[in-house]
Amino acid sequence: MTTMDDQYTTNKESWSQYQLDDGTILKLKIVLVRVLHDVNQKKIKGQERMGFAFGMQNVVAAIPNKKFPNKKPTSKDNVSITGTISVGKNEYTIDKGEYIGTKIIIEPKVTSVSRTDKLNSQGEPIYNVQISPAVTIKMKKSKAV
Repeated sequence: MTTMDDQYTTNKESWSQYQLDDGTILKLKIVLVRVLHDVNQKKIKGQERMGFAFGMQNVVAAIPNKKFPNKKPTSKDNVSITGTISVGKNEYTIDKGEYIGTKIIIEPKVTSVSRTDKLNSQGEPIYNVQISPAVTIKMKKSKAV
């Protein structure tokens, strides 16, 4: 794949927030840092094949329950999400090149959360969070400028 960087504008970036069963609030988002497209796109069965690739960065913060004891957890525990506080979808628009106006929407999907037996420098538990991006592309093909 021969690729070209696309420039984009950030329209909206927001946090997804979840309540965990130990009282912790989990805040997360996936930030777009790079957009590439295949300059040699082909048509398959009469439809254009989209050849986009993305560079993304996960941002995760755990805000512990104030009642959590300030001592080392004794074991690793799976933690359940008991509630959704907010669902953040980040939106970007390509603003240069062949795909001007194409929107990219990224929503983080939590696949697993576990609390480790370690504490950070503030004495708060450290969590392992697995996230997958759900990406939606709303194509708007235009002439290159």
